[in-house]
This record gives sequence, C-alpha cells and structure tokens, in this order.
Amino acid sequence: MDVKSYLPNGVSHDLDPWSLDNTSTSQFPPQRRKLSGEVTPPTSQYDGQVPTMPNSISQKSGLEGDFTPPIELDDPAVLAYQMQKTSPKPGFLPLLEKYNARHSAYLPGLPLINGLKNDLQSFEERDHAYGEAHSLTNGFKNTLAPRNKVDDANGPFVHGLYQQNNGLEVKELSSIEAYNPLAPASTRLRHMIKNLDRIVVCPGVYDGLSARIALEVGFDGMYMTGAGTTASRLGAADLGIAQLHDMRTNAEMIANLKPSGPPLIADMDTGYGGPIVIAKAVQQYALSGVAGFHIEDQVMQKRCGHLQGKEVVDVNTYIQRIRACAVAAKQVGSDIVIIARTDALQSCGYAECINRLRRARDAGADMGILEGFADKEQARQAVKDLAPWPLCLNSVENGVSPLITAAEAHEFGFRVIIFSFASLAPAYTAIKNTFERLKHEGVVGTARNVTPKTIFRICGLEDSMLIDEAAGGTTFAKDV
Repeated sequence: MDVKSYLPNGVSHDLDPWSLDNTSTSQFPPQRRKLSGEVTPPTSQYDGQVPTMPNSISQKSGLEGDFTPPIELDDPAVLAYQMQKTSPKPGFLPLLEKYNARHSAYLPGLPLINGLKNDLQSFEERDHAYGEAHSLTNGFKNTLAPRNKVDDANGPFVHGLYQQNNGLEVKELSSIEAYNPLAPASTRLRHMIKNLDRIVVCPGVYDGLSARIALEVGFDGMYMTGAGTTASRLGAADLGIAQLHDMRTNAEMIANLKPSGPPLIADMDTGYGGPIVIAKAVQQYALSGVAGFHIEDQVMQKRCGHLQGKEVVDVNTYIQRIRACAVAAKQVGSDIVIIARTDALQSCGYAECINRLRRARDAGADMGILEGFADKEQARQAVKDLAPWPLCLNSVENGVSPLITAAEAHEFGFRVIIFSFASLAPAYTAIKNTFERLKHEGVVGTARNVTPKTIFRICGLEDSMLIDEAAGGTTFAKDV
C-alpha cells in the first residue's frame, strides 16, 4: 500500500514519532473507501498487534463496525503503533529510519500532542496537510490548528505567537501568511486580529437562537457571554455560579452551529479552579471549537465586571492561571487565542492593571482586556501602553464604563470589541413587553412576517432538508 493513500494530495508531514501518546493510533483516519464489517489484515513480524478503529471513529466516518486497514511492512499506522507500544529495538530501527525518510512521518489524523508541531514551510502545503484532517466530514472537529513556526534566530517559541527580536522584547501577534476560510476557527481568529483592516466586532450571544440570528446578520466574530449563559441556562445572576460544564457545553453548541463561520470567543471566568482544572478547561474549549477565550484575575467567588465590590487575586496567582492556559494550549496543539483579562482597576488602580497585563503577556497570553475603563482617554492610553500587543474592549452599555462605539474603539487601536449584552438586554426588553401585553390584552402581537417557519429557517431548516434529500430521504417530500 502506498502511504500516499493516507495523505491528502500526497502531501507529506513532519512528526517526532516518539511524541505519540496512547490515544494516537485510535484516532488514525480511515482510508477513503467504503468498508463494512471487520477486515482482518495479514499479520507479520508485528505479532498481530495492529491498530484497530473504534466504533466511534468508524461511525463518524460513515463506516460500519470495527475494522483494520490492510497493511504492508512499512504501513505508517503500524509503525506509529509500534512506536507507541514498544521501546526501540535493534531490528525495528531500520524500519523507523525508512519510515522517516520516505514519509516525513506526519499522519493527518493524529492529534498535535506532546509538543508536536507542524514544520511545513509554506502555508499552501500546511493548508493541504491540515484541511482534511480537521474536516467535519472525516469525523474530526475543526478545532486543532497548526502551530505557527518561529524562526530560532528570532527567539524562543512561546505559544506560537510571540518572539524576541535582536534581544529586545517585542510582543506582537504573528499569524498564518494568508487568510484561509477553511482553516480552524482559532487560526482564522488569529489571522483576523493581526491583519483585518477593521476591528473585529463580536456580538454577545448566549444560546442557539441568539447565535443563529448573529450568523444570519453576519459578523466577523461572535462572543459567548458568561452573564448571558448564566442567566439563560441557570436563571441566575453573574456571580460565579456557572461552572465549566455549563460554559463548555454552551460554547460547543454555539461554535458548531457553523464551524466554518465567524470564530467564537468565549468567557472562561476565572478558570473554575487551580492550574490543573484551568488546563482541563482550555483543552475542553479547544476541542469544542472555541477560537478564543478570556480568563480573569478575580477571586473564585467572582461577579460581573460591571458590578461594584470586585476582588482580585494576587498577581502571582493570576500569572499561574495564564501559564496553565499557555501550557494546555500547546499540549493539545491548538491555536486558541488566550485573552488575559484584569478586573483590578476598581481596587488596585490603572498602573497595577498595566503591570498585570504585561506580566500576563510575558506568561503566554495572546491578547488583553482591561475591564471597566473609567473614561475614553484611559482606554486610549491602555492601547498605547501595551502596544503592539493587541487589546480587546468589552463594551457594556449602561455599565460602569462610558459608551465606546466600534468605530471609536478601532480609532483607539483596539483589535477586537465584544458586546456582552448585545442580545441579552434586548431579549429582556422584548420578552417582558410581549408578556405584559399577553397578560393585559390576551394576545402576543407577533409581527405578521414572523411565522414559525421563519424561526425554523433561521435555525437551519433548509440545511436539514438538504441533508435529507441528499441522503435519499423523503421526510420533506411534501414540503414544510
């Protein structure tokens, strides 16, 4: 069997074969052909130990039952399996050398783990190498992204985003060379932050319907608000009540409504625990399709950033949170954008906020948020004090900060602006007014152009109809 049958368009890849963990071969992608039932390959000197596909992978790939692809002596899946399960043996080393020499060893279905990174030189090659590995049709979520390669001459590799130039510390976001609409959301968000000629406007969404409406209107990005998630899922105030499960499941649902659509930035509050829990949260967000997240320096019993009485942890605890995020992102090989948020302005002052954000930047954060600006000039100054490191502005109308429009934020130099209450506040107003009318008049008063089909259409009715038709179904043969 030619190894190219495993690779898209014959592209080869680079891999440290000894970085595979115990899950790698189980995620090796099936070959592009229909298989049904169990196929037993010929055995050889591998003592019959060959990787098999679990039902979960087979089903996601449109295949039925467990199967093992036929192998040859230099089958990369078998070699990867041997690398994973056995220590190097004299008789195996020639095979390993042959494997590295012929195939450059990176298999597109294997996750980026344990420091493994992509060394392909051109963006076009990298795009071919990763596009199919992370397409939903092959059963892999479009979340993991190639690391950005940093030339050794320019300094150390830090979360793939920043580098040192000529011994002088210059923190600047680096990204892929050209925008690729099929790239993972995190990679696309990174490119947009660095290269888009306008500020990235992200309306706050809190459930599937608000996200669907944002998709219909059309934005460069979306933001999953923690306050909205807590209110809609738990019926509670934003007081640190929502936990990782609440936030992650909501973010995953929103991010995967349209994986190729606008990248989703999500609230991660304080990280929901110590460094180990924070790392788990980053891993789950990344694997859920979230493109970026912000994590703050409030105490665990936190509250909305636009309430009074906020308390923050000491700066060392805050930096531990950021480092845990950076390490976790590297371990899962994700380009997820880490946004360090500080709520220290209220209790510690502006200078301490700038100090904390600089420390967070140096610890691996990709972007910053200074929450609750006192005035517009303070917002403008923060951008200058932290340049060229990019900043995100959290705009909450009727909050503690003055109203700053998207145009003003762009003029100040912010690269992203999130509107946390963009859907939550209008939803409250509209729903309350409607319920008041229903109570007093006995009717809802829905506009004539808003029918049940209108709502269902926004929520993907046509997509479902196309799937049914393409599959040969007749569910919608009589229309809807």
